[in-house]
Amino acid sequence: MSNAEKEGQTKSLDKFSGQDTSDYRRWRRRAELYLAALPTTIPEKKWGAKLMEHLSGEAEELMDQLAIEDLLKDDGYKMVLNLLDEKYKEPTKDELQRAL
Repeated sequence: MSNAEKEGQTKSLDKFSGQDTSDYRRWRRRAELYLAALPTTIPEKKWGAKLMEHLSGEAEELMDQLAIEDLLKDDGYKMVLNLLDEKYKEPTKDELQRAL
């Protein structure tokens, strides 16, 4: 495969398992960029399901509380990210301290 062909492909997103919570901030940023780079042939209502492909372990089990119908809504991906944020996002004070 040539470099030009490789550049045309959407870079895959690593899986997030929830095992190492310090990876979450970086994974979430990459997840947002991954979704933004999806081809326009993939409608927004499938973005939640696409994110689910990149979860495993505890993080995937956390999604059991979301109904499949909710995942397949236009904002399904936001529900996935919100649940993950509640569990894995570092508190604002810790984020500010790290920035300083």
